[in-house]
Amino acid sequence: MEKNIFPSVITYKKDFLRTTLSRDFEKFESFFNITYLGSNNYSDNKEKLDRLHIEVALCVDWTKDFFQGQKTPFKVLFTHPSLLPFYRGYGAITEQFLQGVVVSGLSVIQNSERVDGGDIIYQKEINIDFNDYPLDFISNYIKEIVSFTEMLTENNIDFDAKKQNENLGFYLVRKRNKNAIIDFGRDAFSIYNHIRGYSNPFFGAHFYYKNQKIKVFKSEIRAWQGNYGKPGQILNKEDDYIEVACGTGSIRLYSILSETDESLNINNLFLVNDILNH
Repeated sequence: MEKNIFPSVITYKKDFLRTTLSRDFEKFESFFNITYLGSNNYSDNKEKLDRLHIEVALCVDWTKDFFQGQKTPFKVLFTHPSLLPFYRGYGAITEQFLQGVVVSGLSVIQNSERVDGGDIIYQKEINIDFNDYPLDFISNYIKEIVSFTEMLTENNIDFDAKKQNENLGFYLVRKRNKNAIIDFGRDAFSIYNHIRGYSNPFFGAHFYYKNQKIKVFKSEIRAWQGNYGKPGQILNKEDDYIEVACGTGSIRLYSILSETDESLNINNLFLVNDILNH
């Protein structure tokens, strides 16, 4: 809206995907022409979409198989939060934080039969600073998408696409809750990246204490290296954090939430690796 760009918006009904990340777009209906779809297949919605006289469909955080095997009378472009061909598939943002990537980006690609394998028509680098979290990256990612949309509306996009280098391409598996478990036997830097990667808007890195899942959404490296105690041993407690020994170094854990009691008193925690059976 700040850019005075008002494209037609196509999305699903709020309860269609039935996930906690589903969003209600009704509050934006006074600004955008919003069309709601009721199924995850282009052929089911072809008649409704054809009436919109679309020239270019820019798919942002859209299901990747919606157009599978279907021909459309309009160009179909997908955005992806990495510099393709790196980090194809689901969980690209989380994986890049886990790996400590410092230069990511926005890729805009043409639709193809191969997920995230379409020809690239536009890329823009996005830096990931040491103190950034996924929400920071997503904010910058959205700004770049808006800039790209502005170029689209002004016909400043060259659709002379280039093929991806398949020798560099690799796919990610979907992230599950079990992948988010914190292993305090690792070094402090790896744990810091692990917590960042699963932080908001994702489901949170976690450990278990007395059969209770404890989620952590923010952390700070206190010591990069050195032996400060048994991995998982709590070294210090304050009102807003606990400091924990890692395999090497130590880390402070903030934004600590119990899955069953968000008002968790961190002073009740003692040795966070109890349930990890170390």
